[in-house]
Amino acid sequence: MAYVERGSGDPVIFVHDAGVDYRFWSQQVEAFSANYRAITVSLRNYYPEPWAGNGNFSLNQQVADLAEFIRHLNAGPVHLVGHSRGGTVAL
Repeated sequence: MAYVERGSGDPVIFVHDAGVDYRFWSQQVEAFSANYRAITVSLRNYYPEPWAGNGNFSLNQQVADLAEFIRHLNAGPVHLVGHSRGGTVAL
């Protein structure tokens, strides 16, 4: 999963909605990075990962991907911020 990370402190992960990608949160990442480890992630099948219109594209898969991403960070509890579909994934 592609992501951008800035700052240090408690991790805050921003999860985009459908039709956009990790770039959607660029202004929030810059603002939050003053006090937090701000991370914005692109979900499976979103830019910059190409998607040919086949394969697994489901909410459950994106939830599993995000959970694995958080485990991979090995950063303890994180704050999640999601917009629209990203909010559902975060929940």
